[in-house]
Amino acid sequence: MINTIIMNTLQDLDTLVRLLKEFKLPISPILEYEINQKRDALLKAVTIEETVINSEEGIVPSKPIEENVPKVKKTLKVVTGEGEDIVGEDATKIFVQAIREIGVEKVFRLKLPIDGLYLITEGRNPKYKSQQADLGNNYYLNTHSNTNTKYRQLKKIIKLLYLDWRVELIEK
Repeated sequence: MINTIIMNTLQDLDTLVRLLKEFKLPISPILEYEINQKRDALLKAVTIEETVINSEEGIVPSKPIEENVPKVKKTLKVVTGEGEDIVGEDATKIFVQAIREIGVEKVFRLKLPIDGLYLITEGRNPKYKSQQADLGNNYYLNTHSNTNTKYRQLKKIIKLLYLDWRVELIEK
């Protein structure tokens, strides 16, 4: 029941953003930030809701916690609308190449927040200087996130720009 309410709210937020873009209404950075924050909070709530169940002993994980299981290294697999794979040595290089192929300025205009910054900034940020990829024309992509976050960011970009692309998390 709770997941249904959350999913309906997420759909409402997506509809709001889609209509604002469709009617070419200006979206202030503050509104965009608040919508993204709300979406992230709702997505976390869905994740939390799915990972716990009620039992007579209280709240317990819905999946058994496996101890001493080695973590599998993951990377990204991105397939463009033309069916071409975007490849690279690691998730960061694939992420950078995907952003370039989508279009730096298109992604920049989305103003996607990450750690108090935007995903793409104009000019280097001294705090993350070594974790920014130079995209040319004074645009820099913040890459100081793990592979799962890069995956979620690409999924969001693909959805917001209505691209016929696919992104997956795969084992290295």
